[in-house]
Amino acid sequence: MRDLGYVEGRTIAIEYRWAEGQYQRLGSLIAELVAAKVEMIVTAGTPAALAIGKNAPSMPLVMVAVGDPVGTGLVASLARPGGNATGLTSIAPDLEGKRLELIREMLPDVSRLAVFWNPANAYQIRDEKEVRAAADVLRLPLLPLVK
Repeated sequence: MRDLGYVEGRTIAIEYRWAEGQYQRLGSLIAELVAAKVEMIVTAGTPAALAIGKNAPSMPLVMVAVGDPVGTGLVASLARPGGNATGLTSIAPDLEGKRLELIREMLPDVSRLAVFWNPANAYQIRDEKEVRAAADVLRLPLLPLVK
């Protein structure tokens, strides 16, 4: 940003907020940012990005590390997101089957697999269905562990 002429404290102010994994706090944190009249919000993770859409839908949003932005309703499509949201993702539910296949290749004698879930994360709810379906095909029993 410095190369573009932005210097924190002089030409740009960055307001940091952290929900500490407590998603119920996201609404109040977003309200603080809106009251501070920020011009854009950058989020990491699906829950925070969804909370922006719910609590400040007109706020420009840059999202990072979101899971399936199309499937969770954050954007209309990857090619043309629409609205005021942009960002990137490397997480796609259709890759879950491939991930389990790779585990099976690396550990052919694996008898069951533990998977951690956070049911408060909208992406993980959808992702869980994909993982379970892939595990059924591979006849790989899952041991779900819920946060």
